[in-house]
Amino acid sequence: RRRRSPRTALACPLAMSAPSEDLPRPIDVFEAARTAGVVAGRVPLAAFERVRPSMPVLRGDLVYRFEGLTDARGRAAARLHYEATVPLTCDRCGTVVDVPLHGQASYYFVRSESELARIPVDDSDEEPLLGSARFDLMELLEDELILALPLSPRHPDCEPPGLPVVPDEAAAQPERPHPFASLAGFKGRRQ
Repeated sequence: RRRRSPRTALACPLAMSAPSEDLPRPIDVFEAARTAGVVAGRVPLAAFERVRPSMPVLRGDLVYRFEGLTDARGRAAARLHYEATVPLTCDRCGTVVDVPLHGQASYYFVRSESELARIPVDDSDEEPLLGSARFDLMELLEDELILALPLSPRHPDCEPPGLPVVPDEAAAQPERPHPFASLAGFKGRRQ
């Protein structure tokens, strides 16, 4: 499981429920959990500064839905759903490959860094995050997008362009006699 740093920025109310093309604004995650608030939207992929260098062309959007909730343990929590088609460079042929990404993640929020530090790292589906009244949702979206990117993007069926066809060396060579074949005749004479 991964740990995240605190997210801080300017505060804003949780009022958005229909997808918006505005960049996500900081939210109060504790209020979102208490009221079951939902923030949904669409962010141009070019707005993600850490992802931009990986994209050969700047096109496409990330569509997301952030749902505040209180989990079974009574903690402030949230679920994030997202999807995007990210243009990347194919490692085989060097051309653009559109990589569809979609995912979801669950989080619960703590109020202090010391509380976060006391949580043992485990394989739980829920990730603890440092909550805030000014939680940077844009940074969370970018983190999830980066974690979802493939290490080696490739088209399903492509070959590197311009590689010469190398014939199988064994098929190209005439068959030569085995170097020890002549010794087989000595085996019969020694008896």
